[in-house]
Amino acid sequence: MLLWAGSGLAAETSVFDMSLAELMALEVESSRRSEEQFSVPAAIYIITQEDIRRSGSTSITELLRMVPGMHVGQLNGNMFAINSRGTNRRYSRELLVMIDGRTVFNQLNNGVYWARVDAMLADIDHIEVIRGPGGSLWGSNAAQGIVNIITKRPPETVGGYAEGAAGGGGSFANSLAGRLGYGDEQFAARLYAKNKRIMASTNPDSEEQSTPGAFLPGSTGHDGHDFSQAGFRSSWQANDRDFFNLQGDFFDSKEEQSRIVFGSVTEDTEKGRGGNILLRHDHQFSQHSTSSLQLYYDYTYLANSSFNDTRNTYDMDFQHSFSLPAQRVIWGLGYRYLQDKSETPGTGFALDPAHRNDDTYSAFIQDEFSVLDDALKLTIGTKYEHNKYTDDEWQPSGQILYQLEQEHVVWVSASRAVIVPSRSQSDGIVDLGFMVIPINEPGASSNVIYSLECGHRLKFSDNFMLDHSIFWDDHHNRNNDSEQLRYIYGYESVVRYYYGQGRTEVSYTWHRAASAKEGAYENEQIPTNSFTVRNLYNIRHNLEFDLRLFYVDQTSTTSSYSRLDLRLGYYPVEQVELSLALSNAFDPEHDEAISDPTKGNTDCLRQLIVKLSFDY
Repeated sequence: MLLWAGSGLAAETSVFDMSLAELMALEVESSRRSEEQFSVPAAIYIITQEDIRRSGSTSITELLRMVPGMHVGQLNGNMFAINSRGTNRRYSRELLVMIDGRTVFNQLNNGVYWARVDAMLADIDHIEVIRGPGGSLWGSNAAQGIVNIITKRPPETVGGYAEGAAGGGGSFANSLAGRLGYGDEQFAARLYAKNKRIMASTNPDSEEQSTPGAFLPGSTGHDGHDFSQAGFRSSWQANDRDFFNLQGDFFDSKEEQSRIVFGSVTEDTEKGRGGNILLRHDHQFSQHSTSSLQLYYDYTYLANSSFNDTRNTYDMDFQHSFSLPAQRVIWGLGYRYLQDKSETPGTGFALDPAHRNDDTYSAFIQDEFSVLDDALKLTIGTKYEHNKYTDDEWQPSGQILYQLEQEHVVWVSASRAVIVPSRSQSDGIVDLGFMVIPINEPGASSNVIYSLECGHRLKFSDNFMLDHSIFWDDHHNRNNDSEQLRYIYGYESVVRYYYGQGRTEVSYTWHRAASAKEGAYENEQIPTNSFTVRNLYNIRHNLEFDLRLFYVDQTSTTSSYSRLDLRLGYYPVEQVELSLALSNAFDPEHDEAISDPTKGNTDCLRQLIVKLSFDY
């Protein structure tokens, strides 16, 4: 009998797209070399396509909630605060986010505009999330984690796909998406387009405000969002040794924004548009030697009533890996050139100079040694960068992985990572018309993080495993900001269990922090305890029931909360999926993150979403 899985594909051996063994054998791209997830000496978590489809989520930000060690908080309808092992900030400046190798990063605030990080969720193959520093391979700002979003190869998306969703009760209004793919293993391409609309939130009617500085009860939060994106991806295997990939994306967005200044609400709309194009060439010299050259161009423009910003980014990344007896070496070179131009129509925030060109040169090398019949692996490496903000930066690391048995490993890692100043931090001013107030930090140095990690993975059986780790991060050179964190330490774990027609996953996170202020008191900007329980269950071959239960401790700005998400999926025929997803079932509303009280935060509301998809 054929049991239906995921996206309309059939599987003969499992009711799920992947068995536990197949999940652990997934090759990880974030390590820049071919390496199975089970053998990566880092705290790694992979979100598979089945996890994505059965989450009921409509955005990449929502998907990251299931990752242990990740703090995900909704600020309002179009803003999220996300970080790994650190304080939640809107722009996630300590987290490197990539889509198919292209960095999703804005130098203006040294972070990620999460509302514009989007893709066809059905076309994502998997998402790799590494908690902890990755600077020795990926450079500055990969200081406390990496999120690598990897889409499916074009030969895997031949045919058509369409989906539509509508929401009620919360801020999600509706979305439409479609994709058309053609070709074969030698040459294939796909085109896609999508639109998503978020309605403005309505603030709680209760007299007690859960959000400091929030709008009046029952008022509109002015946090709607209209986002459209289209793009393509193509691949060509020229011969047995050369593989080419060409892809691009284009977006247009309109975000409603609110600011609270001296108790009054100011409403604004920020418009954004942009696009990118990426070319990658992979070459195989021999069975033990490969290279990759990647080039991309990225354009972004954003404008509101008080500030306009245009950015052009040109990026080149080359890497070469080769193997020797009991040794694997990978090295690479990188160059990035960035042009920006800003304008302040009236008074308010501005950049001085308004136009700036920056470039960054980089090189890295990593060497892995294997001894004791490959049971013990030692990896050492470093990345060098030269930038115009802090000149020279070195980010070394070392890892040891010991395989006690075939399915039992322990690992330790030590590293140094840096966060370079942003354009705003270096050149920001407030122009009042009659006078200019500098808010920049001339000569600001990098924030440096020294990290020590230790992890353990054990697969007890074909359907049961444990993956957990501990870490200690020591933050330095915080540019005299005594309120910033000095130490962050904690424990993270995930247990996976496959049974009959279902699978269960339980993750737990314990984080503690201390501030840089003299005396290093305990800091409550991050939740101490949080856990997630996920259960995916196949009631019948064409009927699925899934749940996600979250608990997050209180912080200095938010209360503790529990959240229950439910999903029911039904396949009337193999190619058609009809699903009903309820999020935040416990509470009509709760607050999750307060990144900046002046931005008009709104509560996270209960939401019901109906989705219909057709794969042909």
